[in-house]
This record gives sequence, structure tokens and C-alpha cells, in this order.
Amino acid sequence: MQALACRTSALAVTMLFASCVSAAAQDYAGREKLRAQSNEFRKEVIRVTDGVYVAVGYSASNVILVQGEMPGDDFFRAFPNIGPIRGARLRTPEDWIASLEKLIALGPEHVVPSHTRPVLGGAAARTALTAYRDGIKSILDQTIQGMRQGERPDELVQHVKLPPHLAENPYLQEFYGGVEWTVRAIYADRVSWFDGNATNLFPLPERDRAAKLVRLIGGPDQVVARAHDALAAGEFKWAAELADYVLANDSANAGAKRIKAQALIELGERQINAIARNYYLSSAMYLLRDLPPQ
Repeated sequence: MQALACRTSALAVTMLFASCVSAAAQDYAGREKLRAQSNEFRKEVIRVTDGVYVAVGYSASNVILVQGEMPGDDFFRAFPNIGPIRGARLRTPEDWIASLEKLIALGPEHVVPSHTRPVLGGAAARTALTAYRDGIKSILDQTIQGMRQGERPDELVQHVKLPPHLAENPYLQEFYGGVEWTVRAIYADRVSWFDGNATNLFPLPERDRAAKLVRLIGGPDQVVARAHDALAAGEFKWAAELADYVLANDSANAGAKRIKAQALIELGERQINAIARNYYLSSAMYLLRDLPPQ
């Protein structure tokens, strides 16, 4: 019986191993097939059958299935999230523009996104898709032009904006993506991290810089006091930055944490961008989690 049990166990292990190898092979074959299809999608819009097409979307991982009125995730009722803050790579603007042009060329009767409400009627669909394409292209072109003139990210975001007629378009409001995030992401993608300022080749560590600034202002208590004044004056970004100087070397400083949290709450409550609002408010909650209520 013991020998039989051993043989049975060995057979089970062998079958399990074979099953795993087979599953792995199928998974690999599936990935290779998807990769080949993705490469093909990048080249052109492919007709599957009457009224059904596939095309590359806004990124290599996004494929659009156009079935009658379905454009996938290529179009939202909000400015696109080209430079996600969650750590994803840039969603290439040129690919997004090209995919929108392919959709426009198909002459859709309606646009039914997988997010937000549909756009009904051929004329309205073309107008919406065209504005979406023009909005992305405008930000891309302005950013590249500024970069060629030697502008850095902080300089670019001061003037790269949607033209007035596009800034007012209901499909380009910054509820999802943001123009400033897009500009910074395009810059980083094109020329990497260095902004051209020699001081930033080998910058001071954040903690060292903060310590020097705190001493220059008069010590942690003075910095917290200045941050409180900035908060009272409605200078919420400056208040948060001042608090950061203290927290860089004293992460438990309750005064700085409260001021930064309040500044972030104020910034979040004024945001129309859902992602920015959530990040501001979540960060504020994190700062306050261990502090006693006032």
C-alpha cells in the first residue's frame, strides 16, 4: 500500500507539472499573439467585419474596439490623462492624436465612451472628436515649441494653455487629466530629468536644503509661524512648502503636520480635477491620522 501511495503521489506530481507547463505554454502563446496583434494595430485600423474595427488607442496597452458607436477609452468628457501621477509612463500624445484621427475618418454616427456620457449624432460626434484631437495637439505643439526655445518645465507651465475656444469646450475640462501634468510629462519624456540649470546637476539632498533654509528663516518655530501666516493669507501652496522644510528633518512636528494638512485640504477643496483632489485630501488625512483632535 505504501509503494502504491508513493507511485500515486509521483503520478499526481507529474500530472501537476505537466499541467503547469501546458498552462504556461498557453499563456506565453497568448501573450505572443496579443503582442503581434498590438504591433499590427499600430499600423492601421483593421476591419474585422461590417461595422467592427480595431485600432491602437492612446498607449501601447490600449486597443480600441470600434463596434458601431464604441470608441473604447480613447475619448472622455474631460481632458485626457496623458501624464498619470500614479507612476505610469507617458501616454504618447502622437499616438493618441493619430487614433482620434482614425476615429474621425470612420465618420461615426454616435460616440459612446466606456466612461462618461455618449455624444449623439454624426455632427456632434465629429465636433467632439475633433476638439479632443485639437486640444491634445495644441498642448503638444506649444510644449515642443517652448522646449526648442530652451524653456524649462516651470517656465512652460506658466504659458502653455488650451486656446480659449478649446479651454471652454465641455470635453476638455480638466476633471481627469491636466494640462500642466501633460506639459511636464512631455518634457520629461523628450529630454529626461535635467532641466538645463547647472545647479541641478548634483543638487543638495532635500534634507540638507531644508535644514539650511530653516536655519536661514530662524528655526523650526519661525518656519511654522510663517507657514501659519501663509495659510491665513490663502497662500496654501506656500504654506505646504514651508511645512515641508520642517518635516524634512522632523517628520513628527505636529504644528507643521497640521498646517500642511490644512493647506492640502484647502487646495483639494478648490480642485476640479478628481485625481488631484483625491491625492490632496488623502495626503491630508494621512498627516492627521496620529494627531489628537483639536
